[in-house]
Amino acid sequence: VGGERAPLGTVEHGRLRFASGVAHVELRGARIKDLYRATFNGKRPQIAVEPDGLVTVQYKGFSWFGMTGVSAEIALSTAVPWAIEIRRGVSHLTADLRELEVTGIDLTGGASECELVLPRPRGQATLRITGGASRLVVKRPRGTAAQIAIRGGASSFVFDDQRLGAVGSALRLSTPAWESAADGWTIELTGGASSLAVTEQ
Repeated sequence: VGGERAPLGTVEHGRLRFASGVAHVELRGARIKDLYRATFNGKRPQIAVEPDGLVTVQYKGFSWFGMTGVSAEIALSTAVPWAIEIRRGVSHLTADLRELEVTGIDLTGGASECELVLPRPRGQATLRITGGASRLVVKRPRGTAAQIAIRGGASSFVFDDQRLGAVGSALRLSTPAWESAADGWTIELTGGASSLAVTEQ
């Protein structure tokens, strides 16, 4: 177990990027004086922090078979807005982002067990998942406008109070106030999902 951190300095916008896939990751916002604080169990990744606020986490020689017992817990400073990117897939993601301002989340390469608690957006924010998802739960603050676009279908889909069951290859739905809302989340899923639930909390 080891801790990592970086000073906030003059950073105005944070970007967290997992460049090589990640097995287990837990993300949350925290009122800390650092840009981020991280704890890693098992194999340690390489971390690079750019002056513009880009934090890159990379597991060298990443393979899904060698990642048992490898996990990351990362707290992101609430002092700046964040964009979050996970490339090449994630197997378990728990993200409680309610404390943060988040401009966008981009998951590519597939996502298996994911639970994301989104913050209230300022303006339009996007959650984009590409490469398919097996079990995805997305919660947003009550009253937050949302639009969902699915390409590739879903075998089980819940949107707020609507249990839609299986949906076909392409679907677009939005909350009633979407067209007039200044702030809202757009959720785009490409590559299909076995189970997707997008609800208010």
